[in-house]
Amino acid sequence: MADQSSEEAARLHKFVDPVSYLSAFVSNGVRPDGRSCSTARNVTLNIGSISTANGSAMVKLGQTCVLAAVKMELSNPPLECPSRGYLVCNIDQSSSSLSEALSGPPTSEAQSLSQTLQDLLSRFVDCDDLILVESKLCWTVYVDVVCLCNSGNVWDACVLASTVALINTQVPAVNTDVELPLVSISSRRSLKLGTVPLAATFTIFKDKYCLLDPSREEELICDGTVSVIYFEDGGIAQITHAGKPLSSERLISMCKDGQTHTQTLYKLLNTVCT
Repeated sequence: MADQSSEEAARLHKFVDPVSYLSAFVSNGVRPDGRSCSTARNVTLNIGSISTANGSAMVKLGQTCVLAAVKMELSNPPLECPSRGYLVCNIDQSSSSLSEALSGPPTSEAQSLSQTLQDLLSRFVDCDDLILVESKLCWTVYVDVVCLCNSGNVWDACVLASTVALINTQVPAVNTDVELPLVSISSRRSLKLGTVPLAATFTIFKDKYCLLDPSREEELICDGTVSVIYFEDGGIAQITHAGKPLSSERLISMCKDGQTHTQTLYKLLNTVCT
């Protein structure tokens, strides 16, 4: 009976004052789900989830679930870059994944994430490799990412899922020696890709605590966000920061924690994709 009463009191505390609730935990070095500030949730990765796509992957970060699919279509190259193909990215945060999302046009958050993802993957996918006949024929690579459940840190899940889906992608051979190009599904090759990028995101709580791989509850009451993109060798490709200024010591500490986390992800990726 006492345990039930304490659980009800905890739920009430979380509902009435979520900031005080989280503060009571992290001040003791632990988060409500039992993780330390520098510990990420368990990651599950499945490839080839969609048989009708050229490549696909499903990622789960805790309860956050993201599905990425790659489809390839023949197109005319852009006039300004006749020797390059296209890469088009889209992230869909469906109404079932976010209680605050509404049906209809993409949310501003989804549009922003889509553009950021496209900017990142444009450095990963070799668009010169997508040309079939200069000025006449190329591949367009569509990367569609759907958030099936948002329990926090959708960005990291989107980066991992789309990256793995591109690694999983098989490009059909095309006979361009005939009047109408013929696509052969019996002969395929992999996309030409660069160094694999992975993300590690932190939320800043009370200008003091840096929480790796934040839950949705932590995101909603945070003071700022830092997202770091890493390469497999541990190098940092970019750092995105929103919120109040951070000291260099704190940023360095976060980058080290993020590096440790992404090295674990790279090991998982290499195991699943080989």
